[in-house]
Amino acid sequence: MSAPQSQVDHIRDDGLGGFEEAGFEPAGFETGSTSTRRFCDYEHKRAPTYLKFLAGSVEISRALPDRFTGVQLARRATVPFLNRDLEDPECDTSTALPFGDENIGDAMTVRLRDLDGSTTLDEISGVIASLSGSDDLAIEVSADDEDIFKNLLPRRKLIDVYPTVDLTLARESDPSIRIPFGTMRKVPLYKVSEIAGLRYDYGAFRRNQTGTFTLATIYRGTGQVVPPSEYQLIESPVGYLVVRFAIAQRDRNGNSLPIWADVICTELSNPATAILFLLSDATHGLGLSCDATTFAAAVTAYSTLGYQLSGGLWSSTPALDLLPFVMLRGALLDRNAAQRYTYLVDAAAAHPVAPIQLGFGDLKPYNWTNIANVLTDLNTRAQTRVKKYVLSSLPDWGFTGTPKYLATTDPITAAGKGIDKEEKSEFLGHLATLKKEARYRAEVLAKGTIRTVTGAPELMQVPLGGRVKLYAPSRKITGEEFFVQRKVSGSGAITLDLMPYSDIWSQPDATCTPLPEAAYLTDYRFTFPAAPTGLTLGAMVIRTSPSGQDEVWGPVTATAPAVNVTHLVWRVRLSGQAGIFSESVVEVTPGQASVASELRFPPGEDVQLSVRARNINNDPAFQDGEVANLGEIIQVPHLETGAPTNNPAALSIVSTDLKDGSRTDKLSWTYTQGAKPADGFVLYYQAGIITTPTGNVQDLGDTALDYTKSWPQDHSVSYGIAAYRVTRLGREIGPLQQIAGWRVTGAVNPNYTGNIDGTSAVSIRLGAETNVNEGSLVDGSPISLPDNAWTDIMTISGVVVPAEAIDAQVQIQGNLTFRYKTDDELNQLRWRALRDGVAKYTANGRTVIKTGATFRTEDIYVMLAHENNVPSGATYTYKIQAYFDTNIGTSNYVGDLRFPSFATFTVKSR
Repeated sequence: MSAPQSQVDHIRDDGLGGFEEAGFEPAGFETGSTSTRRFCDYEHKRAPTYLKFLAGSVEISRALPDRFTGVQLARRATVPFLNRDLEDPECDTSTALPFGDENIGDAMTVRLRDLDGSTTLDEISGVIASLSGSDDLAIEVSADDEDIFKNLLPRRKLIDVYPTVDLTLARESDPSIRIPFGTMRKVPLYKVSEIAGLRYDYGAFRRNQTGTFTLATIYRGTGQVVPPSEYQLIESPVGYLVVRFAIAQRDRNGNSLPIWADVICTELSNPATAILFLLSDATHGLGLSCDATTFAAAVTAYSTLGYQLSGGLWSSTPALDLLPFVMLRGALLDRNAAQRYTYLVDAAAAHPVAPIQLGFGDLKPYNWTNIANVLTDLNTRAQTRVKKYVLSSLPDWGFTGTPKYLATTDPITAAGKGIDKEEKSEFLGHLATLKKEARYRAEVLAKGTIRTVTGAPELMQVPLGGRVKLYAPSRKITGEEFFVQRKVSGSGAITLDLMPYSDIWSQPDATCTPLPEAAYLTDYRFTFPAAPTGLTLGAMVIRTSPSGQDEVWGPVTATAPAVNVTHLVWRVRLSGQAGIFSESVVEVTPGQASVASELRFPPGEDVQLSVRARNINNDPAFQDGEVANLGEIIQVPHLETGAPTNNPAALSIVSTDLKDGSRTDKLSWTYTQGAKPADGFVLYYQAGIITTPTGNVQDLGDTALDYTKSWPQDHSVSYGIAAYRVTRLGREIGPLQQIAGWRVTGAVNPNYTGNIDGTSAVSIRLGAETNVNEGSLVDGSPISLPDNAWTDIMTISGVVVPAEAIDAQVQIQGNLTFRYKTDDELNQLRWRALRDGVAKYTANGRTVIKTGATFRTEDIYVMLAHENNVPSGATYTYKIQAYFDTNIGTSNYVGDLRFPSFATFTVKSR
């Protein structure tokens, strides 16, 4: 094969200019609105349209990105051109064919062609990128659309969509619409719109077209987690996702609070899907045409490898800087013949074996002699080869904007000389991807040395990225395998830059021990833990310590909060004191139920029991959370048994009859603590005149020395009192104390002579009863009630609820409609319920079910069996009582069973 001919096709958009005026139209020159000029380095009869205007052979070069991944932009040609007057041997006219600045951007095709075999060896089409020299020009032709990759990504800014966005707290110079790739941590959000007092929108995120979008966490202030009840994710009218608050996000001084979000969007978590979006999307990306087939194959390749992105975009970056960080696993972005962008994930299949091998000075035994020399890159192996490699990712931007990388691989080392290299990535938060990618990069960077070989045109058979064996015994290279990293073709020789090749796709993943906070998404470091629930105290026991002392211990349980907790802390304090008597700390898991511990209690003291959650991973100021108290004073048993030494003394009573028909009994006593002090008093009272009343019990503390009770004046009642002491045996009660005055006989004729707002009490009583004058069931059946009388209305059946809902018990629903006068004499209507004619509770002998201060013409009460312990077949009597409030005397009295007549009806369960 003879030396290839260099051919150049130069296409202009404005004709040939001076050719027509000179009356000269060389062969192969087309004129008109566009023109094509064809040049070569030597003339040949098989290419008669090409004229010799080249000073030498063209060079066409292609190279893979310098690293293991990136955009294929190193596609160039150098054309040496005679830019001066040239005498055409067929004409008498001397014609100038100059190139100038006006030709920058003109289209040009450069090729090497084997005229003997009528084949094109290499070709590149592009535009004139630069001109250098004067008479002898060096024309640089680029096949790359470099300008498009100078654009910023993402292209849509927040201010483009929301002109009034509040950027006073922005930490980026020009924030863009937020675009998540998988999990995106602590992305700052800014207020994009508001309607004062109604809504405040923060964002904004691109709305996903496929997959799911999850708002995992919202933070504010210095990093406090915001309860989900305070916000919602909505689509704004302009089509973007925003976080909407109902109240302004300001501190107590009126300053705006910073807002951050953790989000998860599955749509762009595959690297190939993310790159396709960035290239092709017309709004946020570059709007380029892409090859669907190669991108679909890349999506499958990444899925098979288990690769996922984690991160996202919230500020703009030049595409050429951004894309290589998203293009993982040695991916290569190129263009096909249709000028659509293609995508290839590195794999063994991406490195086809060349049909030839390379040899230098090797007549035997390999018999390859097709290269002229073997050069080593001027950078020595020790300067370019990476011996130890570390990759960090999973950046946590915190609440100050300074990233902390939560996951760093263990060093990956290779034998031999080399340098140490550490890299960081914002998009490798997926730990499995981080470990795979770190191993891949370490293997590529460990190759290091570049071998440059120059040889005959047959080297064109070795494709860019292809694998080829090299034999150079004088360099101790005997069949080592390389791949082509750069390829330069010219009329005289072909130059290849070779990188060592090995199987880097089946290596084990790197190892990585991430920081503890990498295991969870929501950051609670600046949020107080919630209070535990279900605090209980079991029966206290007396236990002998190793030193022989008796001690009081009590078992405690609680349930840990669902999040933000590592320990539960129980504490016992003496009542009214700040000091801690005892404490127990138990390590827990979030949400752990019925966590048990044990605490020591001070014998014979009143104490308070509390529990709180603790997260030792939080900032020190936010480790201990809200306190849950047992809600009552706990009396710790005395170690010594026995009732109190002393009894209540100096008993007295003052009974006062009021003019509304009621009576108050004020009971008083004294007490002196003895050797066995009392922990409190038990007050007994019972209807009738009784020397040892036991019917009802009122617990009183050890500091109580009087008690007042109200009754209708016609009620007779007896009182008694005793001191008690809590010991290891339980509550030990002393003897009942009573005096004759504590047996009170009711009046035969109650005093109703008082006036309330000018009306006698007796008139108010009678009017209250009269005003409730008619009732009916809600089904409309009328029931007449005579004035001043209350009778049974009707028996109705309850509604049976499925057994699994309330443990085989029933739900009873009774509905009544009452009509009454609307004067001021009737203050309220009070519902009461009795079971089988006996009050459920003993408070005043009745149970108040429902009261109403506002009159209603219809009232519905639903009694749930599981709340009231109604067994199947039970009978309930509902009653309604008219009553009024009085303000006679020194105290306010609420009517309390002063009117013994009730409207009643009975409800039976099925």
